[in-house]
Amino acid sequence: MSSILKALKKLESEKSQHDELSTAVASDILRSSHSSKKNTSTQVIIGSIVIVALVGFAGYQFARSTPPPIAEEKMPEHSAVTDTQSTVTEKPAVVQAQPESAVVARTRPAVETPVAQVQPKPEKTAALPQPDDLPQLSGILYQESASDRMAIINDFPVMEGTMVEAYLVKTIHPDRVVLERNGNDYELILPKQ
Repeated sequence: MSSILKALKKLESEKSQHDELSTAVASDILRSSHSSKKNTSTQVIIGSIVIVALVGFAGYQFARSTPPPIAEEKMPEHSAVTDTQSTVTEKPAVVQAQPESAVVARTRPAVETPVAQVQPKPEKTAALPQPDDLPQLSGILYQESASDRMAIINDFPVMEGTMVEAYLVKTIHPDRVVLERNGNDYELILPKQ
Protein backbone atom coordinates (compact mmCIF):
# COMPACT_ATOMS: atom_id res chain seq x y z
CA MET A 1 0.00 0.00 0.00
CA SER A 2 2.70 2.28 0.71
CA SER A 3 3.80 1.96 -2.86
CA ILE A 4 0.31 2.94 -3.98
CA LEU A 5 0.41 5.92 -1.67
CA LYS A 6 3.78 6.86 -3.01
CA ALA A 7 2.46 6.59 -6.55
CA LEU A 8 -0.56 8.75 -5.72
CA LYS A 9 1.64 11.38 -4.09
CA LYS A 10 3.90 11.26 -7.06
CA LEU A 11 0.89 11.74 -9.39
CA GLU A 12 -0.35 14.65 -7.32
CA SER A 13 3.03 16.28 -7.34
CA GLU A 14 3.34 15.77 -11.10
CA LYS A 15 -0.16 17.08 -11.54
CA SER A 16 0.57 20.17 -9.50
CA GLN A 17 3.77 20.68 -11.45
CA HIS A 18 1.84 20.11 -14.62
CA ASP A 19 -0.80 22.65 -13.49
CA GLU A 20 1.95 25.14 -12.75
CA LEU A 21 3.43 24.50 -16.21
CA SER A 22 0.06 24.79 -17.89
CA THR A 23 -0.57 27.99 -15.95
CA ALA A 24 2.84 29.24 -17.01
CA VAL A 25 2.16 28.28 -20.62
CA ALA A 26 -1.27 29.91 -20.47
CA SER A 27 0.22 33.06 -19.00
CA ASP A 28 2.89 33.03 -21.71
CA ILE A 29 0.21 32.76 -24.36
CA LEU A 30 -1.79 35.54 -22.76
CA ARG A 31 1.29 37.71 -22.46
CA SER A 32 2.27 37.10 -26.08
CA SER A 33 -1.26 37.81 -27.29
CA HIS A 34 -1.30 40.98 -25.19
CA SER A 35 2.03 42.10 -26.62
CA SER A 36 0.77 41.02 -30.03
CA LYS A 37 -2.19 43.35 -29.56
CA LYS A 38 0.21 46.16 -28.70
CA ASN A 39 2.26 45.39 -31.82
CA THR A 40 -0.86 45.23 -33.97
CA SER A 41 -2.18 48.54 -32.69
CA THR A 42 1.24 50.10 -33.21
CA GLN A 43 1.33 48.76 -36.74
CA VAL A 44 -2.15 50.13 -37.43
CA ILE A 45 -1.15 53.57 -36.15
CA ILE A 46 2.06 53.60 -38.20
CA GLY A 47 0.19 52.37 -41.27
CA SER A 48 -2.44 55.08 -40.84
CA ILE A 49 0.24 57.75 -40.56
CA VAL A 50 1.93 56.49 -43.73
CA ILE A 51 -1.38 56.47 -45.63
CA VAL A 52 -2.24 59.99 -44.46
CA ALA A 53 1.25 61.14 -45.49
CA LEU A 54 0.87 59.58 -48.95
CA VAL A 55 -2.57 61.11 -49.46
CA GLY A 56 -1.24 64.48 -48.32
CA PHE A 57 1.73 64.22 -50.70
CA ALA A 58 -0.53 63.24 -53.61
CA GLY A 59 -2.85 66.14 -52.82
CA TYR A 60 0.11 68.51 -52.71
CA GLN A 61 1.35 67.27 -56.08
CA PHE A 62 -2.12 67.61 -57.58
CA ALA A 63 -2.55 71.10 -56.14
CA ARG A 64 0.89 72.01 -57.40
CA SER A 65 0.09 70.87 -60.94
CA THR A 66 -3.29 72.67 -61.01
CA PRO A 67 -2.05 76.31 -60.62
CA PRO A 68 -0.29 76.62 -64.01
CA PRO A 69 -3.58 76.41 -65.97
CA ILE A 70 -5.14 78.85 -63.50
CA ALA A 71 -2.11 81.09 -63.88
CA GLU A 72 -2.49 80.92 -67.67
CA GLU A 73 -6.14 81.86 -67.40
CA LYS A 74 -5.38 84.71 -65.01
CA MET A 75 -2.58 86.13 -67.15
CA PRO A 76 -4.86 87.05 -70.08
CA GLU A 77 -7.45 88.46 -67.67
CA HIS A 78 -4.92 90.69 -65.92
CA SER A 79 -2.93 91.53 -69.01
CA ALA A 80 -4.86 94.05 -71.03
CA VAL A 81 -1.89 94.33 -73.39
CA THR A 82 -2.34 90.74 -74.51
CA ASP A 83 -6.03 91.31 -75.22
CA THR A 84 -5.24 94.49 -77.13
CA GLN A 85 -2.59 92.75 -79.19
CA SER A 86 -4.89 89.86 -80.04
CA THR A 87 -7.61 92.35 -80.98
CA VAL A 88 -5.13 94.28 -83.08
CA THR A 89 -4.09 91.03 -84.72
CA GLU A 90 -7.70 90.21 -85.55
CA LYS A 91 -8.48 93.64 -86.99
CA PRO A 92 -5.65 93.67 -89.56
CA ALA A 93 -6.75 90.23 -90.75
CA VAL A 94 -10.19 91.66 -91.55
CA VAL A 95 -8.71 94.86 -92.92
CA GLN A 96 -6.23 92.92 -95.04
CA ALA A 97 -9.02 90.85 -96.56
CA GLN A 98 -10.80 93.98 -97.75
CA PRO A 99 -7.76 95.83 -99.16
CA GLU A 100 -6.82 92.77 -101.23
CA SER A 101 -9.85 93.35 -103.42
CA ALA A 102 -9.01 97.04 -103.43
CA VAL A 103 -5.43 96.18 -104.37
CA VAL A 104 -6.72 94.04 -107.23
CA ALA A 105 -8.80 96.96 -108.40
CA ARG A 106 -5.78 99.26 -108.12
CA THR A 107 -3.54 96.75 -109.82
CA ARG A 108 -5.71 96.64 -112.91
CA PRO A 109 -5.53 100.36 -113.57
CA ALA A 110 -1.82 100.18 -112.82
CA VAL A 111 -1.53 97.48 -115.49
CA GLU A 112 -3.57 99.60 -117.87
CA THR A 113 -1.32 102.59 -117.21
CA PRO A 114 1.85 100.71 -118.24
CA VAL A 115 -0.04 99.42 -121.28
CA ALA A 116 -0.83 103.03 -122.14
CA GLN A 117 2.85 103.88 -121.64
CA VAL A 118 3.88 100.85 -123.65
CA GLN A 119 1.56 101.71 -126.57
CA PRO A 120 3.76 104.59 -127.76
CA LYS A 121 6.54 102.03 -128.23
CA PRO A 122 5.86 100.27 -131.50
CA GLU A 123 7.61 97.00 -130.50
CA LYS A 124 5.33 96.17 -127.54
CA THR A 125 2.14 97.33 -129.21
CA ALA A 126 2.52 94.68 -131.84
CA ALA A 127 3.02 91.99 -129.16
CA LEU A 128 -0.19 92.84 -127.30
CA PRO A 129 -3.35 91.25 -128.71
CA GLN A 130 -5.82 93.52 -130.37
CA PRO A 131 -9.43 93.58 -129.10
CA ASP A 132 -10.41 91.32 -132.01
CA ASP A 133 -7.88 88.70 -130.88
CA LEU A 134 -9.30 88.44 -127.34
CA PRO A 135 -11.85 85.71 -126.60
CA GLN A 136 -15.50 86.80 -126.51
CA LEU A 137 -17.35 86.90 -123.17
CA SER A 138 -21.03 86.12 -123.54
CA GLY A 139 -22.19 85.40 -119.97
CA ILE A 140 -21.28 85.21 -116.29
CA LEU A 141 -22.77 83.08 -113.54
CA TYR A 142 -21.44 84.79 -110.40
CA GLN A 143 -21.57 83.10 -106.95
CA GLU A 144 -20.08 84.13 -103.59
CA SER A 145 -17.76 81.13 -103.60
CA ALA A 146 -14.98 81.44 -106.19
CA SER A 147 -15.15 77.72 -106.94
CA ASP A 148 -18.82 78.07 -108.00
CA ARG A 149 -18.31 80.99 -110.41
CA MET A 150 -18.59 80.35 -114.14
CA ALA A 151 -18.22 82.40 -117.31
CA ILE A 152 -19.15 81.66 -120.91
CA ILE A 153 -16.16 82.50 -123.11
CA ASN A 154 -16.24 81.65 -126.83
CA ASP A 155 -19.43 79.65 -126.13
CA PHE A 156 -17.68 77.36 -123.62
CA PRO A 157 -18.36 77.35 -119.86
CA VAL A 158 -15.14 78.06 -117.95
CA MET A 159 -14.18 78.48 -114.31
CA GLU A 160 -11.34 80.32 -112.61
CA GLY A 161 -8.04 78.63 -113.47
CA THR A 162 -9.23 77.34 -116.87
CA MET A 163 -7.18 77.95 -120.05
CA VAL A 164 -8.99 79.48 -123.03
CA GLU A 165 -6.96 80.00 -126.25
CA ALA A 166 -3.67 80.41 -124.29
CA TYR A 167 -5.34 82.77 -121.80
CA LEU A 168 -5.72 81.80 -118.13
CA VAL A 169 -9.05 82.72 -116.54
CA LYS A 170 -7.68 84.53 -113.50
CA THR A 171 -10.76 86.03 -111.81
CA ILE A 172 -14.48 86.09 -112.52
CA HIS A 173 -16.34 89.21 -111.33
CA PRO A 174 -20.08 89.95 -111.60
CA ASP A 175 -19.57 92.18 -114.66
CA ARG A 176 -16.17 91.18 -116.07
CA VAL A 177 -13.56 88.41 -116.33
CA VAL A 178 -9.83 88.92 -115.89
CA LEU A 179 -7.59 86.85 -118.18
CA GLU A 180 -3.83 86.47 -117.95
CA ARG A 181 -1.34 85.75 -120.71
CA ASN A 182 2.45 86.06 -120.50
CA GLY A 183 2.18 87.97 -117.22
CA ASN A 184 -0.25 90.57 -118.64
CA ASP A 185 -3.83 90.90 -117.38
CA TYR A 186 -6.73 91.49 -119.77
CA GLU A 187 -10.31 92.27 -118.86
CA LEU A 188 -13.29 91.00 -120.75
CA ILE A 189 -16.31 93.14 -119.93
CA LEU A 190 -19.76 91.60 -120.15
CA PRO A 191 -21.75 93.32 -122.90
CA LYS A 192 -24.83 95.12 -121.62
CA GLN A 193 -28.11 93.79 -122.93
